[in-house]
Amino acid sequence: MSSFKKIILASAVIGLIIFVVSRTSFGQQAMDQVGGLFQPLSSSPSAPAAQTSISPSPTPFPASDDTTDDVSADKVSKKFDAADQIKAKYKLDKTALKLKAKDKNSPEVTVGDADAPEFSPELKLQRWEGETSLKVKPDLSAIAAKDKKLSFANDKIIFDTPKIKYQLYELAPSAELPEGGYEYEIDLNEKPASNVISLDIETKNLDFFYQPPLDQEIHSGVDSCTQTECYKDGEIVDQRPENVVGSYAVYYKGGASGDYSLSGGYNYMVGKAFHIYRPRIIDNSGNWVWGGLNIDIAAGKMIVTIPQSFLDNADYPVRHAMGATFGYTTAGGTTNSKSIEGVIRADNDTPARGGKAIKATAYLAGTGGTQTFRFTLYSGLKPQPATTTVGVYSTGAGWYSLDFTVIPTIAKQSYGIAVWSNAVSGTCYVANDSVTGYTATYFSATYSATAWPTVSSWSSDANIRYSIYVTYLEAPSEIILKPGAVLKPGAVFK
Repeated sequence: MSSFKKIILASAVIGLIIFVVSRTSFGQQAMDQVGGLFQPLSSSPSAPAAQTSISPSPTPFPASDDTTDDVSADKVSKKFDAADQIKAKYKLDKTALKLKAKDKNSPEVTVGDADAPEFSPELKLQRWEGETSLKVKPDLSAIAAKDKKLSFANDKIIFDTPKIKYQLYELAPSAELPEGGYEYEIDLNEKPASNVISLDIETKNLDFFYQPPLDQEIHSGVDSCTQTECYKDGEIVDQRPENVVGSYAVYYKGGASGDYSLSGGYNYMVGKAFHIYRPRIIDNSGNWVWGGLNIDIAAGKMIVTIPQSFLDNADYPVRHAMGATFGYTTAGGTTNSKSIEGVIRADNDTPARGGKAIKATAYLAGTGGTQTFRFTLYSGLKPQPATTTVGVYSTGAGWYSLDFTVIPTIAKQSYGIAVWSNAVSGTCYVANDSVTGYTATYFSATYSATAWPTVSSWSSDANIRYSIYVTYLEAPSEIILKPGAVLKPGAVFK
């Protein structure tokens, strides 16, 4: 081999050694510096050919996209400070937004989890200063941090992912929600792989009661029923709203009820904390369908099933796919049912302890006319020496209260809290819910404005709870002091 060829070959070998060293040392070091954001080029035959030129120093990599931590505590704080309507409504606690209760009997709302490092679209509702609560949250474990986006639009909290949008916002009182509520809305950006959507649910001191179609309940004195109406002699005698059919009434576990606010306690009313309504699912063209709601407390799941045919033909995005409307509703969800015209209807309650019954309250609704009504208490078949003034139902559905003219002394025992009205044009009903295991009672009698009859035999409204309650003034507890005990000045005993 000539001297010239030897020089050329030696130069090529040296160049190859330099190239290999640079690929295995400098190149790997550069990749290590960015934590693997960029992957090595594929060694497959179809991959583009590698460039042989080498930069004398590493090229700076672009700064990481700041949206990768869009839901961190710092980002949530900055977004919150820039959202005037949200800031006026909520209080920020790290990665949670809190809507304070108006009073100790009203709901308190928390969106997010203050103990979590980042914001997530979970909703917690509490009533009676945390004596009862429920929390729902989605499983976001498969969603990368960079794909989570938080924003605020007016008073809405919006959490975006590539396939699903979560919107959380309070609902003002309306005809459907007389006491308002809170919406947990899930919107589908594209057709989902499954027609079943689920949220994890956690609860405290709450019972959930499914509200079936009327034609799946037992009704006395009617000719026929559909899902939403029952008929007698061609007239509608019972009605259940469409959004209440297939919904859940949520009550204080164990049946706590009554108003103890005069004794410094809570006003549980009929013990109802919330009402979770059946979801109405709507596509981008306005087509809609009812979703099937199932709450399985044992499994810790709140599930909505959407008809597959609707998803197959929907114009996306689809709104309210998990349109969970949590009503602050304290009255029964079925209002145009259970007439009190010439019918004494009694809801059974046991006060926490003895004392006085001050007034009675019921949620009444009707279709017109002017009815007079009044309350009393029954012990077994006999009315107690307790009656109220005569009230007038004429202003529309709502809570009606009357004071007892003779204030009865009560014991810790079961009483029937009874309401009764006259029969004139139009109708008057007491609101109610389907409550499994609970039995209300009724007795047909011609209305009297002066006397209450002794009941010969109560008829049973099985699995029904009327929206009637009493305001109690509890008797002071008996205090027994040991010999030599000394009371400190200002001591208060309850």
